[in-house]
Amino acid sequence: MGHWSNGKRGAALGIVFLGVALAILLLPRVGAAPQAPEVANAPAQLSRQATIAGLEEPGERLTISGTVFAPDGTTPVAGITVYAYQTDATGHYTKTGAMRPPRLQGWARTDTEGRFEFRTIRPGAYPGRSIPAHVHFILWGAGYPRQWVDELRFEGDPLVTREMLAEAGAAGRFAAVVPLERGAERAFHCAVNFRVQKVSNFKD
Repeated sequence: MGHWSNGKRGAALGIVFLGVALAILLLPRVGAAPQAPEVANAPAQLSRQATIAGLEEPGERLTISGTVFAPDGTTPVAGITVYAYQTDATGHYTKTGAMRPPRLQGWARTDTEGRFEFRTIRPGAYPGRSIPAHVHFILWGAGYPRQWVDELRFEGDPLVTREMLAEAGAAGRFAAVVPLERGAERAFHCAVNFRVQKVSNFKD
């Protein structure tokens, strides 16, 4: 009788241990938060150069060249995914006027020198509002968490305020307001630098 009870107890404990092991294996999958759309929709293969708006998109052509640096501000970081999105030339993210999902978006990955490049158009400002035209960026990868950086704005935009220009001046080469230069075929070009942080600034 004692042997039978011990065997029964052992079998019961085995079932309990098996259940705990299964729960541990399944918990990360069941409880994990869903990925952000820009992460979930990122192409598997990325390069330093990407297109946000093709040649068929109305608007003034713009090339954005950038470099991503480590928190020290001097070391370039390879392997950072750079996600960018913007309005079209009329200041809208979608054809319907909704904010999401943005129609003009793109993904690039920094090379060994931390560089990336987007080919797009000059964005339009939101209709009827006093917010300057801008491009949004989100960064992640290479051991750094998903994080947003200040939107890129452009010198000469009448909606850029003195305060924005003062902040840009204080930020030096990491300024969020940058000059636009005319290049080949009258296309615009600008350069921007980002500095990643070890802690995400997203609340989700």
